[in-house]
Amino acid sequence: VYSYLLHENSLKIADTQRNPWSPASQSTSQQINQQTMTITADDLIAKLQHCKDFPSSFKARMDAVAAKAVEEMTKEAGKFLFELDDRKHTEQQVKAIIDAFPESLSMQDKHSLLPVQRA
Repeated sequence: VYSYLLHENSLKIADTQRNPWSPASQSTSQQINQQTMTITADDLIAKLQHCKDFPSSFKARMDAVAAKAVEEMTKEAGKFLFELDDRKHTEQQVKAIIDAFPESLSMQDKHSLLPVQRA
C-alpha cells in the first residue's frame, strides 16, 4: 500500500510495507514508513503509459487514484495562479498550467476571489 504525497513538481510515494487487509495491520493503518521514493511528474506520466495493459479491475483502482492526484494537482495549480509573479513566471509557463488544469481558474481564495481577479 502506498501513500501519495504531492510536493512541488514531484509525487512522493511512502511505502507502508503492510497488508491493509490483515487484522494486525489494520491497527497500525496510520503508520507510514519513513522510506519514500520521489517520482517526478514525468516519471509518473511514463508509468501511466502502461495503463492500457493493466487488468480492468486494477485499472479501475488506478483510475480512482489518478482522479485524486489530478484533483490535488488542480488545487496546486490554483494556488500557483494566485502567486503569479511577472518577474519569475513567463506567459508560456502560465499558459501551460492553465492548459493542463483549466479548472484551476475557477478556484477561489479566502476572500472568494478568482485568480484573474487578483492579477
